[in-house]
Amino acid sequence: MKHTYALHDGRASVDLVIGLEGPAIVSRVIVRPSARGQGWGCEVLRAVLDDADREGVPLILEVDDGSAEFSGAALTDWYSRYGFEPVPGSDQTMIRHPRKSIDPV
Repeated sequence: MKHTYALHDGRASVDLVIGLEGPAIVSRVIVRPSARGQGWGCEVLRAVLDDADREGVPLILEVDDGSAEFSGAALTDWYSRYGFEPVPGSDQTMIRHPRKSIDPV
């Protein structure tokens, strides 16, 4: 896995903190305001998820309280669509376990 994934001249990016073992931490997901609504955030996050699945790496992140544009609940819903689940006992931490790919027969 890479530490930074960037698409479309950096208009959408994801930064990770990767240790020697354990989950990789999604430290930042950014889509420039002028690029929002075009699916680029989804695209860059899928690139991260594909690599995490291929390498068997869980991902963990913290959802902040949101901003004027996105509430914490909206962000939680968005991450949930990509398989992130709340960590029991935490209001803001979410984890996504790697998915196993199934080879066609």
